[in-house]
Amino acid sequence: MAAEPAADADFAAFLIVRKNRDSCIHWLLTYCQAIEREWSDAELRRRRLASLRRCLASLAEHAHADCRELAPLAPRMLHSTDFDERHFLNLVLPIERRHSRGLRDDELHGAISVSTGDGRASAARPPPLPLVVVCDRRRSASLHGPSSNLLGTVLA
Repeated sequence: MAAEPAADADFAAFLIVRKNRDSCIHWLLTYCQAIEREWSDAELRRRRLASLRRCLASLAEHAHADCRELAPLAPRMLHSTDFDERHFLNLVLPIERRHSRGLRDDELHGAISVSTGDGRASAARPPPLPLVVVCDRRRSASLHGPSSNLLGTVLA
């Protein structure tokens, strides 16, 4: 069976960044996040998981030790790409913990899904968080004094 063109395109994109340690790891993390985000699409998920397995297996002979450490994850993906999300997350979590700085705020809000109660998930954007400023070491509670300019600026 020949590889699908989309999987070949993903692997070709990986080969472009493969030689550079940071670019390679960043590409893999981004690809894993895309797989997780689109998990409900079984066809796309299976194609991407097969491509991810191929990318990870190709790292066995990488020049950098950090990349070579990722190669043993390919056999742990089982012989089939039909496994549950929990197994996938258990594979990816150590990579994210070691090589990622975590999600930034703009990535987090897009990743939040809210359950609608009928089994469906909605990717609703949460309301903005309020800003709370606490002024410490104030001599009095009045707005007159050395820190009144700061407090007036914050309230404005």
